[in-house]
Amino acid sequence: MEEKNITPEPIEEETEIEVAENEEEIKDEPFEIEEPKVRKSPKDYILERRSQRLAKLEEERLNNNFDDDEDENDLQTIVAKELDKRLKPLSETLGNQSFQQELQEVLTTYPGLKGKRRLLRNMHKHILIRH
Repeated sequence: MEEKNITPEPIEEETEIEVAENEEEIKDEPFEIEEPKVRKSPKDYILERRSQRLAKLEEERLNNNFDDDEDENDLQTIVAKELDKRLKPLSETLGNQSFQQELQEVLTTYPGLKGKRRLLRNMHKHILIRH
């Protein structure tokens, strides 16, 4: 086998000077170490979202200006909700009593439906839930 004599190409002097100048500039600047980026864990994302939500709620609370009209509307909705909550058991009892009366009338009129009493009650509950 023949040995080939490989000689490196001569480096131009301008390139050597530029590299030398760049090296001096780099040495003069303070050296900063960058921390490697680490992937966030799901826990980090959850904490970030929670802090964003809390900041948003705090901002809304601070920016919330109350007017007399809004207070009246709020008061009306609060009173309406409280009345609904307190009157709900009474209206359910009255509704159940009227349903029982209607069911007895239907069963006396159509005696063949006595076996379907449970089905009729479930249908009535379903209708009440939907409305």
